[in-house]
Formats: sequence, C-alpha cells, structure tokens
Amino acid sequence: RLLEATEELARGNFDVEIDLATGDEFEDLAQKFEVMTREIKAKQLQVEASNRDLADLNATLEDAVRNRTRALLEAEEKYRILVESSPNPICILQRARLVFFNKAFGHTFGYTREELQAPEFDILSLFDPAARRTVEERLSGQTSSDEATSDEIVASHQNGDQLVLD
Repeated sequence: RLLEATEELARGNFDVEIDLATGDEFEDLAQKFEVMTREIKAKQLQVEASNRDLADLNATLEDAVRNRTRALLEAEEKYRILVESSPNPICILQRARLVFFNKAFGHTFGYTREELQAPEFDILSLFDPAARRTVEERLSGQTSSDEATSDEIVASHQNGDQLVLD
C-alpha cells in the first residue's frame, strides 16, 4: 500500500489515503505519509493560488503600462503640435549643439533645416559678437533666471538683418 501511495503521489494525486492498521512502525509510517501528503497538497494549492494571483497582477500591470504608454504618446503628440505650431522660435541644445528646433526657429534666423542640423553649425554664430558672452553664460547656467530675462540679446538673420531677442 505504501508503494502504491508513493506512485500515486508521484503522479500528482494528493488524495491518497492509506488505511493501514498493523500496530507497528509500518502503521506509523503510513500515518506520517498521509500527513506529508496533506501538507504537500496544501502547499500545492498555495502555489497554484499564488500563480493565479501573479497572473492577475501581471495582466493588471500590462494594462497599466499600455494605458500609461498611450497617455504618454498622446501627451507627446500634443507637445509636438504645440511646439511646432508656435510662432516663437524654440530649440533644445545639448552642449551648445542644436538637437531640436521648430519651424519658427529656422524661419526667424533664415536657415533651412539642413543648415541648422549640419554638424558644423555653431549656435553662437546667430548672435552679435557683443552678445555672445552673455549667451554663453546663459547656456552654461552661470546667470540666474532673473538676470537671464533682463537683457535684450542681438542676433542676426542669415541675410544680415539684426534681430532683438528678449
């Protein structure tokens, strides 16, 4: 009976009962075997419940990620439309290099997208020589935001016309 119960347990049948009344160590072994089988069954049920909970949590997280991704893409599209349609020149610089600019930026200074994206394009070339130090200080963060808004900066259109930026 113990051998048969062991084989049933190996097949995943945790409802094995051994009715062995011999009054010796075999009966004790059979009882311990049944206790072990019940504990294994209880642990197996816990594992299955945990797996279901994890699957539910995973599905919830995947939904949340999809929703957040969709919201981020929508916000990014709104931002892109806002920046691209702005009549004000807008640009993003990294280490004094243009990494992004809107159409108004190119139009304001008279440069094509290709000219502004060229590796040799120097953003400081847009500014009057007298204003370059101020621009460099602003780009490096050496001036406070209050100071940065108080000065007018003279820049140049590609055709040579002066532009006053504030």
